[in-house]
Amino acid sequence: MTMTIGLTDDRVNDEKYALYVRWITGLGEGIRTVRLTPRDGNGAMAAGCDGVILTGGGDVDPALYGGNTGDQTVYGVSSARDHFEIDILLACVASETPVLGICRGMQLANVALGGTLIPDLEAAGCRAHRPRGSVKGAVCTHDILLPPGTVFRRHLGVERGRVVSSHHQAVGEIGRGLRVAATSDDGVTEALEGDPPAASAGLLLVQWHPERAESPDEPL
Repeated sequence: MTMTIGLTDDRVNDEKYALYVRWITGLGEGIRTVRLTPRDGNGAMAAGCDGVILTGGGDVDPALYGGNTGDQTVYGVSSARDHFEIDILLACVASETPVLGICRGMQLANVALGGTLIPDLEAAGCRAHRPRGSVKGAVCTHDILLPPGTVFRRHLGVERGRVVSSHHQAVGEIGRGLRVAATSDDGVTEALEGDPPAASAGLLLVQWHPERAESPDEPL
């Protein structure tokens, strides 16, 4: 049986997109991917997917959550991508198609459901959640905690784990129908899920990058 997973993208970095493809198709046999991009205008193809992954990328437009549109820490905004992915997300929620949001994907989903973002973690007094400097291949890792009673904790079977992180923004106010499913030790929201789980069927959002994990056996 073939499973089709839609991967959102902006066709800016083919290398990063290929990393998502290798990761998701390496999880099992019979998985094929579809590239969903605003440039191709093919968001309707998400309806034929068994699941959709909202991938990482530039910052979400602050105008979408009442933020400061002149904030100099915000970069890489693509309004076309924002609206393209919001349409896909809302359609998936309506049809109960499973969605995994990764990094920007989590932030975009939170905003689409009425939440807000912290524009820059370091400016807000938090420690860095991304690699320092410009060394190619550098990574930032840190621990996260998974509270009891969450879908993440129940399915992964772990209370704590270490993740690969690369973000300067984070979730602020939580969007409707969502609850916190993981936090870092400095209080940053690291995962969201439906609240209760049936309220947003199959909606799992993570701030870290599972596609960059060194070991495929790492639960997170």
